[in-house]
Amino acid sequence: FQIGDVLSVQGTLHVLSFTTYESRFDFGAFLESNGVRYGFDYPRIEATFSFPLRLRALEKQFLDNFSEETSSLLRSLLFSNQDDSETISALREMNLLFLWSSSGLLAGRILDGIQAILRKACDTDKKADSWFLVVLVCFLPLGLRKVGVTRVLLVRVFRYLNNHTKLFPRKLISIEILCLSGLIILLVSPYQVFQKGFLLGFGIS
Repeated sequence: FQIGDVLSVQGTLHVLSFTTYESRFDFGAFLESNGVRYGFDYPRIEATFSFPLRLRALEKQFLDNFSEETSSLLRSLLFSNQDDSETISALREMNLLFLWSSSGLLAGRILDGIQAILRKACDTDKKADSWFLVVLVCFLPLGLRKVGVTRVLLVRVFRYLNNHTKLFPRKLISIEILCLSGLIILLVSPYQVFQKGFLLGFGIS
């Protein structure tokens, strides 16, 4: 299952009961003091609706194109799935892995490189930016899993709309585009404001 699926869960409630030993921690009393009195056994879970865009399948298909070491690094940087390889362990010790992946810095540099290549390959900047918009739209589903990457993608989409369309009544400055991107993210999921990726990404920007 993944985010966006609608699940049907069938099961039964039962009153929690734990064996209590004298002078030992009473786990049952601890749960009850926190309002937890029942357990739920769910032998059956099925998806009544599956989100058509299978992000995990796309992630696996993308990573299968690389070697094991490169795939491990990309999985950690782009998708925050960390393993115990030597490269990942070294980056984790320096906190670089968390900073690069959570804040969207790496995604930003990759997209900047793609845009630079397109501008050299196309005869006009407008045509290059139009192709770059296609790239952004393709990357957007993968970026939805990380708020830092979502910020980078939205900023560049709004930058394109600001430069090449008349969607806005006037030309926006960079801070306005950044604020608009943040507003869109918070409208969709207000709790993102507590995420480290949101704080790091917008703080660095």
